[in-house]
Amino acid sequence: MSALFNIASNPAQQAPVLVSVVPQRYSVFYQINETFKAAFKVVSDRYKAHKLANELAELSNTELSDLGIARGNIEAIARLSVKNPGQDPREIV
Repeated sequence: MSALFNIASNPAQQAPVLVSVVPQRYSVFYQINETFKAAFKVVSDRYKAHKLANELAELSNTELSDLGIARGNIEAIARLSVKNPGQDPREIV
């Protein structure tokens, strides 16, 4: 008998019933769920970066220079700060 199936008897029908013992990570529903979670994270991260870039764009040049940010780097800094939340994006850019 295969290791993927256990045979359990159903007393009402007196016929064997196959019960699947497939690990969860191989389940179609698990894979679909993981795909949707990954897609939602991408959309969520892009929204956060867009929102941060808009907030930074509203600052004056003086305020941006006080933060050490050039106006041309706003988009890159917003993306990197969402992608790597614990790291200072000004060091990368």
